Amino acid sequence: MKKLMYLAAIILSSTMLFSCNSKKDDKKSESKSAIECKKDDKSSCCTKSIDGEWSLVKLNGKDINPADSIFLGFSAKDDYRVYGMTGCNRLMGQFKLDGDKLTLENLGSTKAMCHNDAIEREFLAALPEITTFKTECTETAETMTLFDKDKKEILVLTKKIKAADSDDKTKKEVKDTTKTKDDSKAKDETSKPNKKK
Repeated sequence: MKKLMYLAAIILSSTMLFSCNSKKDDKKSESKSAIECKKDDKSSCCTKSIDGEWSLVKLNGKDINPADSIFLGFSAKDDYRVYGMTGCNRLMGQFKLDGDKLTLENLGSTKAMCHNDAIEREFLAALPEITTFKTECTETAETMTLFDKDKKEILVLTKKIKAADSDDKTKKEVKDTTKTKDDSKAKDETSKPNKKK
């Protein structure tokens, strides 16, 4: 009887241990799936926000190079302000956001003369046509696609890496390199034999 009770206790504790581990695995997979982007996800899986600066990489199906010369910036905390560069002139205005619906309004720009302003004119003409957007994440970039009322893709942008994020990454790399050098130096010091005077 004692053996039977002992065996039952072992089976019960094993079952509880297994269920705890499976709950932990479930939590891990939930948090992982919240970070990873699903192909059909219509919202940004990286930041859940369009805030920040986005470089133009495609305009009406045409690749734009260099991408950084034309960009849009969105700032919800600054009264839903939109700003950017057209390749030559500065851009400013406001935006409205409702789910996947996006409207740019009160748009204006500086009036500097540009050598090749065909892309700038096409870009400025596309902005009032925007009605919806979708953001997607990959391992290398966060992308926003903007559509007109007929669901036609008119702009594709990629999110710029913040200078602060870039600086933090550089500082970490420098710190890691310094630590490795210090560790190597300390190792060399300890490996040297002590000389007796």
